[in-house]
Amino acid sequence: MSGGRKLSKEEVLSLTKPVVFHDMINNWPALRWEIKDWSSVFGDRQLPFRCGVKSCSPEPMWEVKCSKETMTIEEFSNLKQQTTEPTEEGKKWFYFDYHQISDWTCSDLKDAMPLKWDAFGFPDKGAEDSTIWIGSKGAHTPCHFDTYGCNLVAQVVGRKRWILFSQDDTEDMRPTRVPYEESSVYSLWNFNCPLPPEFYDKCDRRPYIVDLSPGDVLFVPRHWWHYVESLDFSISINMWLPKDPEDDVSRLDEAFVRLLFSQMSKSLSAEERRRTLNPNESDLADVQLHNSMNILYFCAQDIQSFRKRHSEAEEPNEAEEPKEPPAKQPKVDVSDGSELSSVLEMENVELVPCSTSEQLKCLMDQTCSCLSEERHVQAMMPTNLSDFGSRVQNVLNAFCHPDVVAQVRKRFSEVSKMDVN
Repeated sequence: MSGGRKLSKEEVLSLTKPVVFHDMINNWPALRWEIKDWSSVFGDRQLPFRCGVKSCSPEPMWEVKCSKETMTIEEFSNLKQQTTEPTEEGKKWFYFDYHQISDWTCSDLKDAMPLKWDAFGFPDKGAEDSTIWIGSKGAHTPCHFDTYGCNLVAQVVGRKRWILFSQDDTEDMRPTRVPYEESSVYSLWNFNCPLPPEFYDKCDRRPYIVDLSPGDVLFVPRHWWHYVESLDFSISINMWLPKDPEDDVSRLDEAFVRLLFSQMSKSLSAEERRRTLNPNESDLADVQLHNSMNILYFCAQDIQSFRKRHSEAEEPNEAEEPKEPPAKQPKVDVSDGSELSSVLEMENVELVPCSTSEQLKCLMDQTCSCLSEERHVQAMMPTNLSDFGSRVQNVLNAFCHPDVVAQVRKRFSEVSKMDVN
């Protein structure tokens, strides 16, 4: 590491806004690797790349719309050298996204990929605890927020653009649980092409925009919305940071959502199920009701167990010296920005800047891949679903809206006599 002091785990976990760290991972050999070095780690493993098309559309490029192509990382590297002009269908991109590194490497990771997250207060975490994202130019993830934890993302190769929004903007982000994927709440806005005028009607929605370069590490706060796109051939490595007890509550909320989706999907046709579920959730209709209920109550009991342990730990021990009365004990209020302020005092750390809607519009208007204005208007025409398919989506999104799920948890806490709210 170079460029500044090491951070503590507590400093990182208390951050409440997106922050970029520079020169904190200069000791990672992977920053200086060539393709042959990556190939030595992944070998001849056939990696499944999600294949999409760079094109304008009224809704995001959901995974269900993408095809799958398998290739070695060397074959992918050769592919990225090719340049093709956009066609009416758009330009292809490829993404090997969100894969545990240890599942795809051919050798001992500690020797093959010696990286540590010690600069951020996690000295025992390395490649075996991390996921990897390998993409061509244009590869992207639809805008969403993750229901669990927060996130450290290291940019290792190429550049990547992040557009983030605060969790306070959730209502304006048009949250949807269709297509359903556990732990991901998607937005219906498509950030892969110019946004429609109605997006900018809310003048108080503020985007945070940053382009990461090799050696940068981004901290993504809990429940912040983000759209991510590769500006070049890029490789990123990230580590999820648990946030207890908040994650225990999120797991219960996700159990409520999963219960509803698993039961409703049983009655859907194969095509309706394909539209409703993300490909990695395709077997959800096979989940039995009693299994979903067991998971739900297990999550509720986890919350109770955590709170019991926490309350017992706070009980005074009569044999110990009396502590200061609670009112006099110093409190750490992370909402006052004190931790953020101390971290930002480091020369190699910067807060992701908050942009204006006008700046975002100027950026997004440059993303159109259509060959003509007429083609763009045609591409942005709404997609028609069957009446039944549209009704199913509307009902699922109504019941599974984050605000509604929070109310369900509150009512469940009352009727079950379990303190989970």
